[in-house]
Amino acid sequence: GRTDSGVHALNFTANFTAIAENFKTAEKWRVALNAVLPPDIVVKYAQTVAEDFHARHSAVGKRYRYLISNLPYKPPFSLNQSW
Repeated sequence: GRTDSGVHALNFTANFTAIAENFKTAEKWRVALNAVLPPDIVVKYAQTVAEDFHARHSAVGKRYRYLISNLPYKPPFSLNQSW
């Protein structure tokens, strides 16, 4: 999968081909990835999928949520997430 510029993703799906022998389970991959990713990126779940699966091409839908503030001030907790 991928996101457009300036877009944040929740429950983002990604895929990759792994050949490392020391990570034999999806759970070990999840733990290893979380150990090296920055704190604002978290792998919540990992699983083995079919060889022909592709996160972008196999998607059956997307959901977008737009945050538009009508407040007279900029909301402090969503400065970069709302218009």
